[in-house]
Amino acid sequence: MTAKLYYYNATGRANQIRLALAAAGISFENVNATYPPSAEQRKEWTDIGMNTTTNVPMLVLADGTVFTQSTAVVRAVARMGDGGLMPTDNKELYMVDKILADCEDLRTLAYSSFVAFGAPQSKADDYINSGFAKHVGNLERQLGDNDFFLGSTFSIIDISVYDVITNKGTDIIPGDCLKDFPKIKALVKKVEEQPKIATYLASDQCTAIPKFSPALLGK
Repeated sequence: MTAKLYYYNATGRANQIRLALAAAGISFENVNATYPPSAEQRKEWTDIGMNTTTNVPMLVLADGTVFTQSTAVVRAVARMGDGGLMPTDNKELYMVDKILADCEDLRTLAYSSFVAFGAPQSKADDYINSGFAKHVGNLERQLGDNDFFLGSTFSIIDISVYDVITNKGTDIIPGDCLKDFPKIKALVKKVEEQPKIATYLASDQCTAIPKFSPALLGK
């Protein structure tokens, strides 16, 4: 029995978890629902995850252990498998917490800017023209001249940054939204070149999941 990841048939908040599972060498099955979910679907998730608010993305391991809340799940996965994705040094652990929080700030801003989710076009335009760049600039500053956020060591930080930069940036913003951020652009390429990530990105399991599109930002 493999692990099961419950979410919608979309990249969304489950994407960094999928990438982390791949990098950790943990096989998993996507259990995708349509959006919006039915009352019956919500009840099924609640029965499994036991949260009374939200349960997806939700990871269920082969032994039945259940993980919910996307950033908690991705941290848990980083401690599993053979990927060595989570450091043990306290300063580096702080960097994990700090930069994953930075990524979550950018995700939150992106979702609140989606015209398809009810945002006004003006908010989407602000995200395209300045909001995204402000957050990427902050990430580029912290990356500095390093190959990865923890120096020469590939970690869960790089996976989360890769996810938010692509899923909430290059996949949906017209043009080259990383033209002013060469270090982050280089990081994206380095993450894609990690052997297990590269294998996953080329797999049917990955390509079958629709990416976010520019239509989310209107126009």
